Amino acid sequence: MMRIDIDRWEEIFLTITRNKTRSLLTAFGIFWGIFMLVALMGGSQGMQDMMASNFNGFATNSGFMGAQQTSKAYKGFRNGRWWSIDLNDVERIRRAVSGIEALTPTNSRWNISAVYEDRQTSCTLKGIYPEYRKIEEPVIHAGRDLNHVDIRENRKVCVLGKRIAETLFPGEESPLGKFVRINGVYYQVVGLDNSVSNIGIQGKAETSIIIPFTTLQRHYNLGQSVQMLCYTAKPGYTISEVEEQVETLIKAAHLIHPDDKQAVIKVNAEALFSMIDNLFRGIRVLSWMVGLGTLL
Repeated sequence: MMRIDIDRWEEIFLTITRNKTRSLLTAFGIFWGIFMLVALMGGSQGMQDMMASNFNGFATNSGFMGAQQTSKAYKGFRNGRWWSIDLNDVERIRRAVSGIEALTPTNSRWNISAVYEDRQTSCTLKGIYPEYRKIEEPVIHAGRDLNHVDIRENRKVCVLGKRIAETLFPGEESPLGKFVRINGVYYQVVGLDNSVSNIGIQGKAETSIIIPFTTLQRHYNLGQSVQMLCYTAKPGYTISEVEEQVETLIKAAHLIHPDDKQAVIKVNAEALFSMIDNLFRGIRVLSWMVGLGTLL
């Protein structure tokens, strides 16, 4: 049984009361050290959570590739040649690159006018396959997402982004089943996407209207052309490894110089997310050092 030593506590009390200034400064120093530690750790975690919310629903193991003007002459073709990725490249990559988990093409049109009755707004029109949702996951608030039947039958259906829906259908009015005129063509609204993110491929989700890839392809006479290839890596593979194989394959198919760095534009989202993770890891270590140092 623990016994309370009255004499010891009296001695502690007398010491504190006789040296009030020193006792006060000591107490304040301990309080300030603990406050700094808690504030720094809370601030760094809050900043990390805020940054993470900007990437909600976005695949961290993803990469993207598009075509640009060539900068080197090769096999009879002059430099400055314009070229484009096509649907044949998609099948070619699926067969040859084993490290790819999901692979899908996308096409877009910017500054498109969307109209419903007397209300109008500007948006990004994106043509996708259902597989694209493995890269940028939607938050379907009402209705449904696009499916393979929409693709196969070239249906004139669309999914509205959050801000587009709020502009064209303010208040309690439901857009589902209504027809929106997009550059003179009517599309039936089948779903509402409530995704809000500061990152997006070929336009933010909240200001975009999503339609089937084949429908966009037909209405805008795009043929086999693909603006952007989107892909994710299988477990055990990195995007850097995958994109190197994809780039080599595409350059060989389109007779582009292997050392032409300008002809292909690449975005490695995996490397970007890794850099952000390392940044916040460093911030957490620094916060602990400063907080514990202040406390000591």
